Amino acid sequence: MNTREQEYMLALDKTRSITRAAEQLHVTQPTLSLFLTNLEKRLGTPLFHRLGKKLVPTQVGEAYLRRAQQIVALKYDFEMEMSDLTSGRQGTLHVGGLRKGNLFLMPRLIRRFRMDYPGVDVILHEDTAENLEHALCAGELDLIYINQPPTHSGLHVEHVRQDHMLMVLPADHPAVRRGRWLEGCHYPYLDLHHVEQEAFYMLEGGRSVRVVADAALRYAGVEPRKIYLVSNIELGCQMAAEGLGVAFTMESYRREHNYPHPVSYFRVGDPNYYLTWNLIWREEAFRSTYMEDFIHLLKQFA
Repeated sequence: MNTREQEYMLALDKTRSITRAAEQLHVTQPTLSLFLTNLEKRLGTPLFHRLGKKLVPTQVGEAYLRRAQQIVALKYDFEMEMSDLTSGRQGTLHVGGLRKGNLFLMPRLIRRFRMDYPGVDVILHEDTAENLEHALCAGELDLIYINQPPTHSGLHVEHVRQDHMLMVLPADHPAVRRGRWLEGCHYPYLDLHHVEQEAFYMLEGGRSVRVVADAALRYAGVEPRKIYLVSNIELGCQMAAEGLGVAFTMESYRREHNYPHPVSYFRVGDPNYYLTWNLIWREEAFRSTYMEDFIHLLKQFA
């Protein structure tokens, strides 16, 4: 099944550049430029607007790219099915996840998976939930594990676990004594007003922990005195452990944290709010034996 034409078009759409697409496809720039010119001549209409060196799909181009994604995904599903039918023990599994989820879950999971499937390569992909879902729909990934619901149709979703956000404070912080236990919570609850004068170490906007932290602040009606942006959750929590302010993490990550000074964890914001970790794959995708077993193991390890 030859899908070279569709793969070239998808690379052009992804990079929006003939030069970068050629590098990604390991072909020369003139070769790719000639390919696009000939395809547009054959179809009788432009597929991309040329805005300087940037390519932007035309309306016809967008229609072509939607079908190209389906064709490439179909080819990949067919190859997986053939691999499973001919051997069942060899293949490649492309799994997408958030950085923290991959960091704490996947190494242990893959180690166990390889005991049964030493001939199957598990390739991990890290990105935002939005980009991972797009790659899944395009057939670039077999399954994704994210803490947000999908937005595209045609996807199968399995809810794996619930996750709550936690605030991190140094163990000797005065507000620690203000925590109170709520029914059903594994950690004491703390009103954010008790720490509103502290510096808050938070991720950039759009990251799942930041979204939940912002929701907690709105729920409490609290505006932090100072917000410092950090690149990752661990850095913010280490700053909190040193007594420099407060930070946020998720309950599922807490077991992997290690700090030089003792810290305390608290539920904050709406006590009934939680995120759901979802395991997602395309409804029409072929699921090989090893993919089914990987899914089963992930549910056990999560």
